[in-house]
Amino acid sequence: MDDSLIRDGTLGPVLWDEEWRWWRFRVGAFGGRRVMGYIFPTDQAVPMSGVEFETIRGHVAWICENEPTMLKLVVDRMYSWWERTEWAEELRSSITNPELFREQLQLECVHFKGDVAEVGYGTGDLMNAHSFWIIFNQPGLLPEKVMWG
Repeated sequence: MDDSLIRDGTLGPVLWDEEWRWWRFRVGAFGGRRVMGYIFPTDQAVPMSGVEFETIRGHVAWICENEPTMLKLVVDRMYSWWERTEWAEELRSSITNPELFREQLQLECVHFKGDVAEVGYGTGDLMNAHSFWIIFNQPGLLPEKVMWG
């Protein structure tokens, strides 16, 4: 593909990954870590299919300004659930409250599929390398649900 790099004024360089068939770019730095964004075209044979840059810019701006709010949502929704899992049994002596739980979470990546943004938080040792996911159907509208997978 000739247009494997897009220079976006807001997102910065957006690079087409021919092997994985997605676009990737740097969403920002959170907690000293670089967080990557991945844009999935609706048709992998047509890299720009379903790519909504204006919506992606809105999601990225909101995520960068509101990451502490997203992290709080994950902790508020998932700590009590996690306490009832087998994973918690192994860590019960060291993860004893929501603050210690929060310290284990790190924003890892953001997936973009059409208008949707999927924000993934790594769980470290909390859940055997699983992640928590917040799914945004539009920029700036914080969803109520957090999923794991």
